[in-house]
Amino acid sequence: MNTVNILYAVLIFTLMLFLFGCPNKPETSIFQTWVNSVEDETDPNIQCYRTSDYDFPMLRGPRNTYDIREDGTFTYSYAGPTDAQEKEEGTWKKISDTQYEMTFKNPPSNFRKTFNIEVISLDDGILKIKRPDLSNPNPPADVTDLITKKWWNSYEDETDPNNEKCYRPDGFDFPRSRGRRGFEFRPNGTFDYNYPGPTDAPTTDKGTWIRLSDKRIKVKFDEPRPGIVKEFIVEIISINDEVLKIKPLNLIARDKK
Repeated sequence: MNTVNILYAVLIFTLMLFLFGCPNKPETSIFQTWVNSVEDETDPNIQCYRTSDYDFPMLRGPRNTYDIREDGTFTYSYAGPTDAQEKEEGTWKKISDTQYEMTFKNPPSNFRKTFNIEVISLDDGILKIKRPDLSNPNPPADVTDLITKKWWNSYEDETDPNNEKCYRPDGFDFPRSRGRRGFEFRPNGTFDYNYPGPTDAPTTDKGTWIRLSDKRIKVKFDEPRPGIVKEFIVEIISINDEVLKIKPLNLIARDKK
């Protein structure tokens, strides 16, 4: 290509830029999965997130993640009390070009129901937001404090026994019954599972427990009976000083013949 042709090409390119301007860079959409990139953070009041396809360095425990979807829903993932990943579902609505109101469907007790995300910048696959305040300003009583007592099955309160079991604390004025099952969570981490034996005599299996989250407690028997699982999860539906509702327990070992 001779000098004249090069100059002509440059002239045409310059003219096109003048007439049409530079091509717009594709905008980064907020509707995708954003993973917390703590390595990019220099201001404690600003959180940085990168798209999920970024090659993140290894980090102990899961990273906080927002999966924001165009249908108005989102999932927030975070590290729970034992570094296990927890997930909360919710909905969002746009307040302005830079603000989104996020509402959890069923938040844990230490989370507030609604919080805001304020976008500082969204460019080149990096989302920067003001650090949101997720903490509940008026948290209810701690689950650990509420559950550390002896509970007895109150089947009289159950309206859907296939999906939930109800328990009342020791000392409740139960109607007369041939035998009730129950358990006791102690502050020192020990656990008793109480049930009627073969002759209806009170029988106890001992174990230990740890809290995984506001909704889940892991129990491990010291010496499980034949055909009974070694450990299981207590999934809490609701709890207060007067009643505990959990999902039905399945203590039968799957490999039982």
